[in-house]
Amino acid sequence: MKTWSWRSRTPQGPMRSTYVLQDADTSLETCWLEGTDGKETQCCEITRKRARAAPVVEAAIAKVAPAREHTLLHEDVGDWDR
Repeated sequence: MKTWSWRSRTPQGPMRSTYVLQDADTSLETCWLEGTDGKETQCCEITRKRARAAPVVEAAIAKVAPAREHTLLHEDVGDWDR
């Protein structure tokens, strides 16, 4: 497990965050804000879990027709004389 801490000043006041990488696919971030009384209050807890995305299929991308604007731009591709 790896842990990172961060402190900053926000418009809402001083803030502290702790980010814990629990394993290769899961992390937990906990944030605290400091109130006017100087006490910290947990304001959020974020759990992130990496999703296994489907691979991009290049053939499917190649089938997409370019927009009319792209076709017009490609007409100007080449060498230009100044």
